[in-house]
Amino acid sequence: MKEVLLKVRRVRSWLVLLKLLEHLVRFAFYGLSVFALVALTDRLVSLDVDLYKVLFGCLAAALPASVLALLFARITLLKAAIRADERLALKERLSSVIALSGVSSPMEEALVADAQAAARRLDVVNSFPPTLPREARWFFAPAAVVLVTLLLLPPMDAFGWKSAKAGLAKKKVEAQKQAEKIEKKAREIREKFASDKDLKDLKDLDKTLKDMDNIAKEMKEQVADKKETMAKLSSLADELKKRQSESADKEARKNQIQKDLAKNLKDADPNMGEMEKALRDGDMEKAMQEVEKVKEQIQKGNLSKDDQKKLADQLDSLAKALKDNGALDKLAKDLEKAADALKKDDLGKNKEDQKYAEQKMQELAEDFKDLNQGREVSAAEQEMLEQMLNEMENMKDELADGENGEEGEEGECQKCGKKMSETGGT
Repeated sequence: MKEVLLKVRRVRSWLVLLKLLEHLVRFAFYGLSVFALVALTDRLVSLDVDLYKVLFGCLAAALPASVLALLFARITLLKAAIRADERLALKERLSSVIALSGVSSPMEEALVADAQAAARRLDVVNSFPPTLPREARWFFAPAAVVLVTLLLLPPMDAFGWKSAKAGLAKKKVEAQKQAEKIEKKAREIREKFASDKDLKDLKDLDKTLKDMDNIAKEMKEQVADKKETMAKLSSLADELKKRQSESADKEARKNQIQKDLAKNLKDADPNMGEMEKALRDGDMEKAMQEVEKVKEQIQKGNLSKDDQKKLADQLDSLAKALKDNGALDKLAKDLEKAADALKKDDLGKNKEDQKYAEQKMQELAEDFKDLNQGREVSAAEQEMLEQMLNEMENMKDELADGENGEEGEEGECQKCGKKMSETGGT
């Protein structure tokens, strides 16, 4: 019986090997067919894949697929014996012996002896010659497609995927360069702030610098497209222009007020007080200091009646000199009110009158402060603002040029957005 078992095991091993080879050929055919489809698609629409890696993967997958197929359809000893009986017409001699759990009768002994004799005559290799699956006859088809595709078919971009990917990569590189320029400019401006004391009053532009950093970050991370970036740069440029305009307006207003004060007070008393001199000279800081001194004297009760009268007369004189001047009309009225407050008897004893006089002095100080809002812009500040604005405009232009180039490739007019064929190429 052992002789029969050994022979059947040899049959099973040989059948497993043949089945493995059959599966390998079959799955190699399927893998090559898949590769042929991938290669043809790559030539037509440019998948941008490594065809050698795809080929290796498709063919290498045949081995594990074949092993799995064998595991799902295992060849047992009984199946191998049945195959041998069928192939050699042994009338179930081998399979019957394999099915026996043991020999217990003369009939079974005769069956085993007969099976052993048949097993000795069994030539495993010749009895089960290798055969190819039906897929093997079509193996040339995917192979021919692969050869024609790789050797004769030129690469194409039917749907423009390759061009789109190349354009996207180009945009990313351009965005990185623009982001680096913005970061570099923001860094240079911060360094300028730190080293130039004349730029200390431009510290409020820190928000603009932070916005520049955010724009650069978004460009690097591909969060914002060119149009969004251009819009944000335009917004920052508008803020800088607005600041320039406001600074110029305030400076012009201050200069005009100084001219009006000098004109209206040119015939004033030569022995005028310090406040009057400061106003005539357009020195609002000095005028505010003088008002604060008077306010402090009123609070402490140190202002004599004679000083009250003298100061009231001076303020009355100033109010009359500045009256009927549009820009200085409010100042003239507040000067008149302050003069009236100082005409009250003995401010040091009447707390209500004293408080009223302090209030009018405070209003006067606020008028001087308001008139002093315009300031002289240093050459360094003007240069920095102009430089930042120019950089913003340059970055916008560079982005716009890139955008125009991309749109131009699509055949669109940059002025109206219509097809070039519709505009006659203009």
